[in-house]
Amino acid sequence: MSILDRIRGAFRQQEQKEAFAGTVPAVSELYTQHQFPEKVNWEEWLKMYTANPVVQGCVSAYAMTMPEAWLSVVDGEEYDYEHPVVNLLSNGDWDQTCSRIMTHIGIGGNAYGVKHYDGNLWTRTNWLSDELMTPVPDKSGGVAKYVWESAGRSIDIDPENVIHLTGIWSDPSRPYRGNSPIKLASQSIDT
Repeated sequence: MSILDRIRGAFRQQEQKEAFAGTVPAVSELYTQHQFPEKVNWEEWLKMYTANPVVQGCVSAYAMTMPEAWLSVVDGEEYDYEHPVVNLLSNGDWDQTCSRIMTHIGIGGNAYGVKHYDGNLWTRTNWLSDELMTPVPDKSGGVAKYVWESAGRSIDIDPENVIHLTGIWSDPSRPYRGNSPIKLASQSIDT
């Protein structure tokens, strides 16, 4: 191979690197490509869930494997699986309740357990998704209140009366709620 062929080859490699560099985002862009919207777009994410059998399979597998861990209350060093709080959280059927919770988290990133009372006695928990509940942040990054939107009306709920469970997909600038893994995956695929 002559010296001219080597020089030409070096220029071609440089041209190929430059052409390829324009198609791959820089590392700094990869860290900022996910967007965490202020308001959850439940309808869009539910549409992605219902339209894609792969997403349905992933969320279903996630939701069905989570109830394998038994819900219990730890009293000292003993696990109490029949504690009244277990029934309050699960309304008597932990497998079904946990699957519902994990499906809500798998689609929207959050599940909200609204405590229902009979006088001062907490009697049951109603588990809701991001479709119906929205956390409203306070100035310190916590939750000032929750807004339950149903049948065209909004009801403010005190955070003391909500058990808020989030998925592992969160935005550090909004620590008061989780994010939809479906939305995050679709942004990566679109990119």
